[in-house]
Amino acid sequence: NAAKFVSSNLADEDKIREFCYEAFEKNKAYDPKMFRLEDKWILNFTINDEKHFTAYVDGSYNDAEKLVGCGVVLFADGNVIKESFAVSGDDLISMRNVAGEINAAKRAMEYAVKKNAESLDIYHDYEGIAKWCTGEWKANLTETIKYRDYYRSIEGIIRITFHKVKGHSGDKYNNMADELAKMACNN
Repeated sequence: NAAKFVSSNLADEDKIREFCYEAFEKNKAYDPKMFRLEDKWILNFTINDEKHFTAYVDGSYNDAEKLVGCGVVLFADGNVIKESFAVSGDDLISMRNVAGEINAAKRAMEYAVKKNAESLDIYHDYEGIAKWCTGEWKANLTETIKYRDYYRSIEGIIRITFHKVKGHSGDKYNNMADELAKMACNN
């Protein structure tokens, strides 16, 4: 299912990015990796199918309302699913936007498992999303322990790959997840 697009014109960077976003929106490709090799732009990606899902997740916090917002943009089953939801509770509120991040990631995992996906790529801007699962960070709080334990419970069922993206850097789908998270805690 792997594919490659090569451009011999370095000025094509924007065209390659747009191609990549269009492929995502049509749910035809996921997990793009764009890199420069000498005088060429290389874009590797995987053709999407019903067994491979991609999610962008983010969280937000509204102190006045004491609400945690969660945003998920999920490419699955030939659809783009956008989900915006809020969670609350003392343990969650104390974690602020981080609680939204982990709940959004968990929601994407739950959906992928429910749909019997073989793999899920999660794009996130908070590094704890991956590091609590991989054990690079120790989960100390109740919510991070629950999150890590859920991940461990499905590890043998689905392959999850984490991708760190820079927040607020123009990544279209990370920005979309961020807006969904903000909507959830500001309504």
